[in-house]
Amino acid sequence: MSLAAAVLLLGQAGGVKFGAINDPLSGQIVLQATVKAPYALGEREEAAWRIIGESLINGTEEFTRDKLLYYGSQAGIPPQVSVTSDLIQIQVTTPKGGLDVGAQIIEAMLMRPVLKPEDARPIADRLLLERVEPWHLALQPNQPAYRRMAADLPLKLHTTAFRPGNISISAGGAVDLEGLKAEFKGRLRDLGEPMARGSLLYDRPSKHPVRHILAVSTLELRGRLIHPNSPSVSPDLLAVYALGAGKTSSLFRVVREELQLSYKQELILWPSSRGWIPRILIQTTAESASVESARKALQADVESWGEADLDRIKAIASAMTQQGSQYSPLWADATGPVSTKLSDRVKLRGWLIAVGAPEFSLRTLSDAWEQVSLDSLKQSANRLLTEAEGAVITAG
Repeated sequence: MSLAAAVLLLGQAGGVKFGAINDPLSGQIVLQATVKAPYALGEREEAAWRIIGESLINGTEEFTRDKLLYYGSQAGIPPQVSVTSDLIQIQVTTPKGGLDVGAQIIEAMLMRPVLKPEDARPIADRLLLERVEPWHLALQPNQPAYRRMAADLPLKLHTTAFRPGNISISAGGAVDLEGLKAEFKGRLRDLGEPMARGSLLYDRPSKHPVRHILAVSTLELRGRLIHPNSPSVSPDLLAVYALGAGKTSSLFRVVREELQLSYKQELILWPSSRGWIPRILIQTTAESASVESARKALQADVESWGEADLDRIKAIASAMTQQGSQYSPLWADATGPVSTKLSDRVKLRGWLIAVGAPEFSLRTLSDAWEQVSLDSLKQSANRLLTEAEGAVITAG
């Protein structure tokens, strides 16, 4: 099934937003809870946020970790938790007809995780000592202040963040919107009301580190936010595909093949709580590599684009959007490109609902690309490259 094929149903109840992809032929039901950080987290709060994410899979007040994995893996897929600096995404897959079991598990993980202050420090120590591969470091380069975080901060932040206005529930399979809302209506009634925005403490932001080239490094060009509801979303997203999708993209042809600066390079539409952040990542060991040399080379390539390139880009982008691809820049969490699997379609829908774009359609986007001119494509690509902030992320 294509990424765009679905019967989409949208609604809201008690401040929690819902969306259902009705796929009656599916043998599974996929449930997703997407939680947004209530504000821009500082370095200690981001440490607490990541500890919350780590804790969710370790059990709840009524489910030990073993029971959580047992009941949550009835369809052969264990519960999944993905954490970024401003999103926590929980996904549970059940056999067809298992909506009630999946909802019970999602509810327990959202409302009653085990967040004892005495457990926070061991988790923080483990995260500090965890060996991170250079590419994973590049994907999430922020440095949360685990050592300066108070042990009770994860519990306090959970109470603040896990509120109706920050939570979206999406589902896919043989499930309808009213049934989904009814299943969660009683379960989430104790979440309380949305809280006023404002940090729990004065906290420095988790900075994007800028360092010198050392061993394996990743150059990054981080573009301005692209919201799915933006008037310029069609040319802006098409420009992303042109610059970084696959082996015919500018990133592969110019940075890898012509300049020989990288052995791994991607342009990712990184999902944040506010929209997509286009991120050009270039992994390199070349001492001559620099953010500015990559930027200038890509800008020069954009100027060379012609009508034949436009037609090729539109065909590639539409195919990737409809069929999925390992080279697609379209991400909905930190784990990789969105595929055509039901789990990924539910994940994408949950993220779109969370950022305020519940009716955004990949099929409509693909149709809109047919109207994008060469001038508007080049304008979007040049704006992305010119406004992008540069950084060097080291693995050393």
